[in-house]
Amino acid sequence: MTGAWRRWDLRQRANDRRRWNGGVDREGARRLDPRYACAVVVVIAVAAALRLWGDGSGLPWAYNVDEAQHFVPFAIGMLHGNLDPSGYFANPPAYTYVLAGVFKLGFGSRALHIYRSGDSTQIWVAARVTSAVLGTLAVWLLYLAGARLFDRRTGLIACAVMAVAFLPVFYGKLALNDSPMLAPACLSLWGSAGIARFGRKRDFAVAGLGLGLAAATKYTGGVVVAPLLAAAFSSAAEPGRRRFVALWLALAGLFALAA
Repeated sequence: MTGAWRRWDLRQRANDRRRWNGGVDREGARRLDPRYACAVVVVIAVAAALRLWGDGSGLPWAYNVDEAQHFVPFAIGMLHGNLDPSGYFANPPAYTYVLAGVFKLGFGSRALHIYRSGDSTQIWVAARVTSAVLGTLAVWLLYLAGARLFDRRTGLIACAVMAVAFLPVFYGKLALNDSPMLAPACLSLWGSAGIARFGRKRDFAVAGLGLGLAAATKYTGGVVVAPLLAAAFSSAAEPGRRRFVALWLALAGLFALAA
């Protein structure tokens, strides 16, 4: 029974690969559908509005303890030539680096003065908007992952749920790494879906890059290694692909470590 099931499963995988990699079906999957394009634009607009709405709440005082004590003050400290977070690794520094870049571009040498002044609202709003934008980007990337792994309808439902779900919206309003982490995590899911569907080299690279960036933003973002491994092992079960998958899984790990 097990042998028959395995033979059937391998035939199904081969049929899926031919369907997704060949001719009309592949072009149809890639062709722009105006209905879904419009729906995704609406969902993304709603997601952005929910995350940006009330971005000045409580300012110039940051009442959330984590928001007040973590990323923003360290990003301000990096503006004066020291990109080392001074021994602080309670959280990984990717979001801090992003904020340092935003502050440098937006405020230049005035950033420290504004932060230490009686009204640091501009600094906090910039940090919160950055979190909101990255959280909104995650909504779009989740659509791409769902559409690639299943179909456009599934991707639309998934991104619509994330657009209005309480925790992604709530943390998208704060200058914390929870919402920014979702963007690279969903990028990795998109790559893993590509491994499961197509098994191409670039899919391994994207999945590994997203994994590294997710873990560099929030340690628990490393959980997306699970779908990456699952997709790789599934692809390796196909005849003649074990060596290819082993090589590119190792390279995906190197991409993750580099990111």
